[in-house]
Amino acid sequence: MAAIPEALQQRVTSYLALDQDEATASLIRQWRDAGDVAALTAALGSPLKFGTAGLRARMGPGFARMNDLTVLQASDAVARHLVATHGLAACARRGIVVGHDHRHHSARFAERAAATFLAHGIAVHAIVGPHPTPLVPFGINRLHAVAGVMVTASHNPKDDNGYKLYGDNGCQIIPPTDAAVAMLMANHPQPTTWDLSALASSPLYHDVTATLVDAYLDAIAALKIKIKTAPPTTSLIAYTAMHGVGAPFSARVFAILGLPPYVAVQSQLAPDPEFPTVAFPNPEEPHAMDEAIRVATEAGMPVVFANDPDADRFAVAERRAGTRDGWIQFTGNEIGTLLAHHLLQLYQADRAASGTAAPTKGPAFVTSAVSSKFIFHLAAKHGGYAEETLTGFKWMGNKAAELSRNGYDVLFAFEEAIGFMIGTSVLDKDGIRTEAIVAQMVYELYARGQTLQQQLDAIWAEYGVFVSQNSYYICADAAKIEGVFQLLRFGRAPIPAADVATLTTADLVYPDTIGPVAVTSVRDLTWGYDSTQPDHHPLLPVDRTAEMITFRLANGVSITLRTSGTEPKIKYYSEHVGQPGQTRDAVARELAEVMRDFLALMQPERWGLQSPAAAS
Repeated sequence: MAAIPEALQQRVTSYLALDQDEATASLIRQWRDAGDVAALTAALGSPLKFGTAGLRARMGPGFARMNDLTVLQASDAVARHLVATHGLAACARRGIVVGHDHRHHSARFAERAAATFLAHGIAVHAIVGPHPTPLVPFGINRLHAVAGVMVTASHNPKDDNGYKLYGDNGCQIIPPTDAAVAMLMANHPQPTTWDLSALASSPLYHDVTATLVDAYLDAIAALKIKIKTAPPTTSLIAYTAMHGVGAPFSARVFAILGLPPYVAVQSQLAPDPEFPTVAFPNPEEPHAMDEAIRVATEAGMPVVFANDPDADRFAVAERRAGTRDGWIQFTGNEIGTLLAHHLLQLYQADRAASGTAAPTKGPAFVTSAVSSKFIFHLAAKHGGYAEETLTGFKWMGNKAAELSRNGYDVLFAFEEAIGFMIGTSVLDKDGIRTEAIVAQMVYELYARGQTLQQQLDAIWAEYGVFVSQNSYYICADAAKIEGVFQLLRFGRAPIPAADVATLTTADLVYPDTIGPVAVTSVRDLTWGYDSTQPDHHPLLPVDRTAEMITFRLANGVSITLRTSGTEPKIKYYSEHVGQPGQTRDAVARELAEVMRDFLALMQPERWGLQSPAAAS
């Protein structure tokens, strides 16, 4: 039996003094008694920290895991922050929206959070039972709440869970709120209460499920458009909920819009926290949509829709002759292109029908720094406005809210990771609202004898082909990840920590070329450098704790390399814009050549980086 280091033993003692859940506490005692240093270190070594709008981690015992104790500590911190920010009277009057998905322990975590808020005198608007994530940000604005919490790990593996925090504007939190909550969480480790009885007795507890769901669906009914052809009677779409919570909402949306029912992928329709038919419950992952495509093929459906488990993301595939499997799955950038173009057409038609100019500054679009820049070309041609933000809807939602306050009609925001925001009723990605728009688009196009791909081809013929090549490497070793970025920044790696501390932006030595193509500009949002700015300081926020570099090349290719905030991945994103009339294949070949040379610069074999194909 290995001796447990004194510092680790102290953490064991601290944890056991706090955790009243016997299921998790007993495991810590078991590992302590067995001298399992590795298990104790993994569970207790580094406490959970607020990252992508909250917490996300593997479930289990310890300060580094999602469990009752860490949820209580986070909720205590959130409650203290809300009372300090808004005052107790406002918190009691306006309340906080609390929802959860169907994952293991999600319902109990939500109850723990709700009981904690009640103990602090904060009213709770509870969405009872598993529901889509977008209901929480929708509910915040609908109920004028001070905040919202959604217990979900979205499309992460089944052993994970998360705690997503929204502010009073219905957007995911951004700095400095995350740091303020993290400090309170560290400074107040003792939970205020483990007692759940207030959920049944407190006058501050309100079950808003039915009224909020009805209001959410009413808002989707407002998205109904008059299809210019005969009402559709034949189903075209197969749908998978990816073992998540989206199916009941999707069924009601199709009915509200007057569309034929979808063909259900029955094996994936009911919520199941084990996600038994997919390796990863993320429609973007290789083979995740195979079962849905099989069902659609057998049923003769030309289109497949998919939500991720908490229904905030949306994916679509279409039957296409001549492809290897007979189907093509659209990328997030391609779906974003179709939606942006379609929503602008609807907006313009609405303005023309009203016979008046827009009483605002006009249409606006938002995208992330790693997503397609098609919306900039679209906005420029049609007198609109477009802006990019850092990666993630915590940034895009807040930017959309800002633009709306400043007099713009925000039509659309999207990220390449199949996240789409339609209008501003929900200031976050919403797979259900997106599905409503795309379903109507499908039926109108097919009634005219067109496909989604043909519509995309028509857009590209007008604006030029936008081709992306995005993927990732898996790497859980922080030192190796740091080495990859050091190599690209300084031309050498690994660099001793003592030497890193002395480096400045004057020491940056980025590649001059990628293969034979010259690098024309570099933006480094980790080190705070942008060669296109007169003072070399980026316009977007700088974060030394997150790696992100963008290279722009002489042939028009842009490449961004960044670390994930929720997974052990190094992600890369690239886009090449062809000239009108240039074929997609030609543009794709040019981009593939550049990316081959760029990935070689990273030296993946040296660092032991694992590709998705090697991992599957």
